[in-house]
Amino acid sequence: MPVFWCCRCQTPTATTTCGACGRQTRLLNERGRLRPVFAEELELVEQWTGRPLVEPAADLALWRNGRDYYFEGQRVASVTGGGWASTPSLRVRDQELWRTLHAEGRRRKPATLRRTLAESVERLRAANRRALARLEADAVVFLRQQRQAHPDRRVVVSWSGGKDSAVVSLLAREALCDAQVLHVFGDTTIEAPSTYAYFAEFRERHPAVPFAVGLPARDFFDLCREIGPPSRVQRWCCSTHKTAPLSNIMRADFTFNLHQTIGWNDIQNIISRGNDSTRREC
Repeated sequence: MPVFWCCRCQTPTATTTCGACGRQTRLLNERGRLRPVFAEELELVEQWTGRPLVEPAADLALWRNGRDYYFEGQRVASVTGGGWASTPSLRVRDQELWRTLHAEGRRRKPATLRRTLAESVERLRAANRRALARLEADAVVFLRQQRQAHPDRRVVVSWSGGKDSAVVSLLAREALCDAQVLHVFGDTTIEAPSTYAYFAEFRERHPAVPFAVGLPARDFFDLCREIGPPSRVQRWCCSTHKTAPLSNIMRADFTFNLHQTIGWNDIQNIISRGNDSTRREC
């Protein structure tokens, strides 16, 4: 999916025209997936490389595609190396932009760095409002088609507390015009504190949404002591702390099995990418 940049609003867009100011945007990346950079990532990069990207670390000051970091629509630096063989390092790609980013020789930092997180998010939303409305409408149509194609199946939203499942939850309730779409949450018992805080907030804001919470049969740290911590090669935690508890919910608490449900959990497959030929699945 192409990513564009509005040089006036200094924010990425999904279209060739900015939805906020109406100006033409510039192609930033043909196929890349531009991701927002938050303060925690900036702090981690500094710990790894010994060199700060932004001082002080600020949310949405930079954007990232792969290992490349962008400031005001230009590639300013990249992380190189790392892994087993070498220590990661930070490579400056644009010296002039780097000096601007760090306000070297200037009295004030660029306006982009003076925005609050709320201001940056609102500018991003405004610049992409038409594209977001189109994607939302397309996703709702797709979900309704799936519901009509499987009228005897019960819809289940797999809710993890992350941004993707939050969007799927909203789309499912909008598509079905029903707040009482079943949500299942696989609580690993070692979720981040912010996940539990959001879970409580979500339930308070949406009291009509039914939830089923799956808990693992064994303590995570006990299993780590017995068989070793999970790794890329031995990823046992997904089975013991996610798949098994959620499967137990289906078997024990409801009158249907996994083959009698429509599980909505993947926002990348649900939301259209602007191409009618894109294959989307539940």
